[in-house]
Amino acid sequence: MIKFSITSLILVLLLSGCNTRGPGDKYLKQISNTMNKDYNLQQGELVAKYNLMNISGGNQCLFAKNYGMIVSDENANQKFLHSIKTKLKDTDILQPVSKTKISSMYNNVVTINAKYNIISKQEIQKFKSFTSPSKSQNYTSPFDLMDLKPQRISTNHFTNLASIDKILRNIPIFLPQTSTTMTSPFGIRKHPIYKDTKFHPGVDLVSSKHAMVHAAADGRVIEVAHSKSYGTFILVEHGGILKTRYAHLSKLYTDSGAQIFQGQLIGRQGNTGISTAEHLHFEVIYKGTPVDPMIFVGREYNCRKG
Repeated sequence: MIKFSITSLILVLLLSGCNTRGPGDKYLKQISNTMNKDYNLQQGELVAKYNLMNISGGNQCLFAKNYGMIVSDENANQKFLHSIKTKLKDTDILQPVSKTKISSMYNNVVTINAKYNIISKQEIQKFKSFTSPSKSQNYTSPFDLMDLKPQRISTNHFTNLASIDKILRNIPIFLPQTSTTMTSPFGIRKHPIYKDTKFHPGVDLVSSKHAMVHAAADGRVIEVAHSKSYGTFILVEHGGILKTRYAHLSKLYTDSGAQIFQGQLIGRQGNTGISTAEHLHFEVIYKGTPVDPMIFVGREYNCRKG
């Protein structure tokens, strides 16, 4: 069983208390409640989101490959909880894997910020400091370790991960489909129906029939509608300067005005609107202008393809 120091526990609890959730988080709450009850572990959702126990494999990926399923499907959720209990009885790998995820997030944010000023310099510097060894861990003698409880060593990076996640969860870096292939990139292209040259303001992603579509970041749904070109679509606002659009949907699982969280099931892939076949049209809009979504989700896409 994992126990945490009082200081770390209070800090993570405070971080948890600052996050507001919408009504669609039943299974996410189930994860957090189970982790808290069985292991006194706050922010248990981080273990699922970032695959800290390597249950779904691919720990170099930013998010767990099956995170969207875990927070959307009862069977996947129960399977995850069973696996996590088995691993947590014998293993404490939160520290090293959290550090790996922090490094991945830092590199991803630096790449995004090279094009779009989304994260402040102060926050970037904070992330960078988390990737460097802590002064408190520069032990000069074996006797230094005798006065340190194991919890102080094992929870440092996990607490840092909670702090970083609190900020980055508003940036659309979560791939909206678990298993998907990009069939049409962002930019100028020959329109598949009209056959003329048009600007494509997003990317087209194709997964299995009626595949789940997940929110790329925490946010507020500002429009759920149907148009001739987009078909059935959802538009989500993330902190003011960023929006995401999910189009050609066959089903909807959210409403206008809803607060949603990163990874939440919001719809299913479809063939509505002007479309030659079932797919998801995904957009990222920065300050009112469509930008290449692969700058945001490209790392995760390439990682899952690798």
